[in-house]
Amino acid sequence: MELDQILEEEEKRVVEFRKVLSKIKQKLKESLIYKTQNPGALNILKQRLSAELYPTLLPVLQGKADLSSLKDSGLYSVFEKVLMPPLSPFLRKKMEYYLHRDCIMFPFTYDTHVINSYSDKNSLEETIFPSTQ
Repeated sequence: MELDQILEEEEKRVVEFRKVLSKIKQKLKESLIYKTQNPGALNILKQRLSAELYPTLLPVLQGKADLSSLKDSGLYSVFEKVLMPPLSPFLRKKMEYYLHRDCIMFPFTYDTHVINSYSDKNSLEETIFPSTQ
């Protein structure tokens, strides 16, 4: 396989990985904000992404945990095709970067085009609003 083909395949996997993250964020946002009408829902959403999803996926992307470790959290079937080995070191780092960017820096935005429009150097993290409970 040529280098161009490998890079193209890896880019497709990154795009698919981000689509899965976006769908998770969108479903969480819909269930927390629109269905529950909870005024602290944005903080709960940020908490779920930064304290549950991010630390669950990070060891898999870093190669410290096997893909099967996602079975306990129910994420195995969601990420099975995207994270199926082999993952090159470059692909792991790129997915790790987007996991941080999509879940930590921009937890409330599920449109990857909007996230991509902000540069790393010139953007601020999204604001967390205090709970009104």
